[in-house]
Amino acid sequence: MRFLHLSDLHLGKRVCEFSMLEEQRYILEEILTLLDETPVDGVLLAGDLYDKPVPPAEAVRLLDWFLTELAHRNIPVLAIAGNHDSAERLDYAAGLLSNQQVYLAGQFTSAPRRVILQDEFGELTFDLLPFVRPATVRHCLPDADIRDEDSAIAAALGPLPTAGERRVLIAHQMVLGGGSLPTCSGSESVAADVNVGTVQAVDAARFTGYLYTALGHIHRPQQVGCPTVRYAGSPLCYSLDECGAQKSAVLVHIGANGAEPE
Repeated sequence: MRFLHLSDLHLGKRVCEFSMLEEQRYILEEILTLLDETPVDGVLLAGDLYDKPVPPAEAVRLLDWFLTELAHRNIPVLAIAGNHDSAERLDYAAGLLSNQQVYLAGQFTSAPRRVILQDEFGELTFDLLPFVRPATVRHCLPDADIRDEDSAIAAALGPLPTAGERRVLIAHQMVLGGGSLPTCSGSESVAADVNVGTVQAVDAARFTGYLYTALGHIHRPQQVGCPTVRYAGSPLCYSLDECGAQKSAVLVHIGANGAEPE
């Protein structure tokens, strides 16, 4: 199975009080052109679909258009809420949309939403974990031992994949690889915390067993600890320090027992 990993669309974002909607429409059209030229079996949207919990109407219409175009191409979409999204609003009509192969995970309840797709090797399971804070997980899982963000994500994920399971994770968190923070930009809401060294983060080792972990939250594309734990990055530059930065979308091929980012 081949899928496209995207994140941090931030539809409706304004930079220096200028609307980015025209540029966002353009880049989504470019993504659709890529998908027409390079067919995939699914699109993963790893959070921050919108830039604000209450996005402008134009941003809502733009996401509606993009999802409709993907549905017309019969491409399943698996999307989660990021820290900029309203989890409750993103969940609206999620049950109806799943009939069109648009699978949304807004609010965390007690476990990731699980979606199973089929390929030539059998079932491939996607765990959709929206952005969560420790307080949210404590509320949903009152018996879990939650001390920080790392232990919160461990509790939220539950049992990790066992040998032979083919599972992919979609998440939107700050993740450490080998004890190091990812390379951030000025456009991330966490940037100030990173600068003063107070940011809470998740150890990439928490994702052991997943064939691929599709991350959102950090705007520069990069792997975290290993090639199969990756931030796709934002498709556009959203701060001055990103000027000239290379943007990309990650094509990933999942075989019988492993993942290969293309």
